[in-house]
Amino acid sequence: MARKVRTRHPPTSTISIRNVAELAGVSVASVSRVINKSTRVSDAVTQRVQAAVRELNYVPNSAARALITSKTRIVGALIPSIAYSTYAAFIEALQHRLHSANHSLVLTIAGYDRRHEYDDAVQLIAAGAEALMLPGEGRDPALYKLLQARKIPYVLTSIFHPDSPHPTVGYDNQGLARRIANYLLDLGHQQIAVITGNCAKIDRFAKRVDGIRESLQQRSLYLPDSWIIQRGISIADGREAFHQLFSQPTKPTAVICGNDVLALGALLEAQTLGVKVPEELSIVGFDDMEWAAQMSPSLTTVHISLQDMGFRAADYLIGKLQGEPVPHSTKIEANLVLRESTGPCRQ
Repeated sequence: MARKVRTRHPPTSTISIRNVAELAGVSVASVSRVINKSTRVSDAVTQRVQAAVRELNYVPNSAARALITSKTRIVGALIPSIAYSTYAAFIEALQHRLHSANHSLVLTIAGYDRRHEYDDAVQLIAAGAEALMLPGEGRDPALYKLLQARKIPYVLTSIFHPDSPHPTVGYDNQGLARRIANYLLDLGHQQIAVITGNCAKIDRFAKRVDGIRESLQQRSLYLPDSWIIQRGISIADGREAFHQLFSQPTKPTAVICGNDVLALGALLEAQTLGVKVPEELSIVGFDDMEWAAQMSPSLTTVHISLQDMGFRAADYLIGKLQGEPVPHSTKIEANLVLRESTGPCRQ
């Protein structure tokens, strides 16, 4: 009985595109087209190439491809933090859209340190990133100078600023904060305090404080500095900030928090101190995280379509890389979601 002879393949570490072409019975050019998702290849050839790639455990050499095409198809994204799920839906949408255009996404956690962010951006560029996503507008001007000098496309997210020299995809932080403040003012609240992240480091928080202050000023009211408590952005920070706020002689009737995480901390500390929400105090968050509707009381907050922001940011970068016309600024809609944590002022 004749023995079946197995075809022996080279060691995985030495597998090349030529080995894939030989096993699939096609040209090297055809393999290259399949790998680069070209539409100029038949379904039959595509299936044979994909089967050969799987059998050989072949991974394309992106460095070699970049030498040939002068393109890495890598997009970098600088994310402040992954401590909470605020960025999860956004990153997932960004990656999905980039993948559909045959681009890879590389993330780096830059925190809120501008020097650190600059260094991370340089490393992404050195690793082959052809475009960058950056959160917010406030950063070391040297980074903008670097990107412009090297002609690297970039987009700023989480802000909408059509007058900015930089392309933006996001929402109007100042306008949304005005909407929150006006809602509370219409409920009869005149003593409104703010718990927020570091405004000097995070421009989105600074814009929200500006919007709240504007709304109060329009009604001849004042936001004292002692009622703007700046902390980190953890639940514990929210609790500490609320405790400091309610240790003061005069107490607010409403607190606007820079995000839902701080609002959760504020609500927990209010319960510890015996402050009834919303009977004695209204609390508002920002982001509409998944659990905001499940809290007790459920949280009044601002809902933002983070998925849409991810899609639009990816569309901008893909368009720039392909030399297509793209809008300078794209506004992502956001809505104030009214829930149980707010109510009429009863003082």
